[in-house]
Amino acid sequence: MKRCAVGGQAVLEGVMMRNPAGGVALAVRKNDGSIITEYTEQPTKAKKGTFLGFPIIRGVVAFIESLVNGMRVTMHSAELYGEDLQEEEPSKFEKWLADKLGKSAMDIAMAIAVVLAILLAIGLFFFLPTFLTQLIPWKDAARTIWKSLTEGFIRLAIFLLYLVSISCMKDIRRLFMYHGAEHKVIACYEHEAELTPESAMRFTRLHPRCGTNYLFLVMAVSILFFAALPYSENFFLRFATRLIFLPLVAGLSYEVLKLAAASDGIIARIVRAPGLGLQYLTTREPELEMLEVALAAFHLAMNPETANKTENKEKEPAITEPAASEGPAESVASEPET
Repeated sequence: MKRCAVGGQAVLEGVMMRNPAGGVALAVRKNDGSIITEYTEQPTKAKKGTFLGFPIIRGVVAFIESLVNGMRVTMHSAELYGEDLQEEEPSKFEKWLADKLGKSAMDIAMAIAVVLAILLAIGLFFFLPTFLTQLIPWKDAARTIWKSLTEGFIRLAIFLLYLVSISCMKDIRRLFMYHGAEHKVIACYEHEAELTPESAMRFTRLHPRCGTNYLFLVMAVSILFFAALPYSENFFLRFATRLIFLPLVAGLSYEVLKLAAASDGIIARIVRAPGLGLQYLTTREPELEMLEVALAAFHLAMNPETANKTENKEKEPAITEPAASEGPAESVASEPET
């Protein structure tokens, strides 16, 4: 079976695929039914042989880049989906910020969205579990490792409830269908099958390099990591400790993900199993038209020399012969956008 070096992400009515060279291919189904594709160069800063490319550090860089680039691509896909969204006049406040900061209204909106997403994640997955653990009455003998473990499992429970809750939303379910389409296309290529929507539909929507696996590993590694640290009864000190060591936890989790995805041994399968199970929540069975969009993004990522800056095309037969060579898995099949 081939190893595919392309990873991706579901966006609004489309799919983004990223190749190892740092090229980003975006395919979106417009509201008129046509598919628009776009290719841009966004090389990672975590290059081999540099400080940012060192193990663990590269995981932190990858996490930050996936968050920022994922938000940017998602917002851009909304623009491509409906031209009427592009024609909206910025508010007076947005114009004032753009003038003062020297940035476009879209860049400012993206920055605000990223900051709000980070604050929400910190509040939901770090502040709340630490606060709830503080409210539990503990006997003196259970105030060390057990309290840290309980906090970690509360964090994991909140994460699971969050996934279940958003999966019930209509728009999110459709996003998860595109997530499933992305995985099926990559699996179809890895099994060297014909790259058509009908062929890709036969394959699994679960993938070991998915960002869902990464997020679960962050939760799991954080449970073990923080349980090993000296416990403090001071709420604010404990909360600050969680934030300070979060980049290290993210970097360690990234390395675990790469090792587990590169092997098919029993230990690797055990490590991958919970994340694969969670993908039943973060992916849905796609429609054939969604697979057509995912194939357009995949083909463009594998063949960037065919790309124009922006290319519109009507519905066409899917590509059957991608001109690409086999390579090691370097990026997750879906970055942590969900």
